[in-house]
Amino acid sequence: MCIAAAYSIAERAEELGLERDSIIPPMDDQETYIQGAISVGKKAIEQGVARKEMSEEELEKGIRNKIESSREVTNLLMRKKYPFFTRLITWCIRWT
Repeated sequence: MCIAAAYSIAERAEELGLERDSIIPPMDDQETYIQGAISVGKKAIEQGVARKEMSEEELEKGIRNKIESSREVTNLLMRKKYPFFTRLITWCIRWT
């Protein structure tokens, strides 16, 4: 599953365009997370270690919903100006 995730990240980096100073996708590229999670989920199903089997469409829909809702909550917390949370997110983004 780790190898599937690595290939997914590499494919996304190529889609976005590799440059001398940029060989991985940026941390704020939501599609990287979605594609990585889909790749890992598919591999888990293939290897028989997934808790729940589902179609690729169901898998993608569930992953997109979870990631997008998490992002919405994060944005809401930042807009509400929770100081610690805003500093933490800013720090994480700066170090990517």
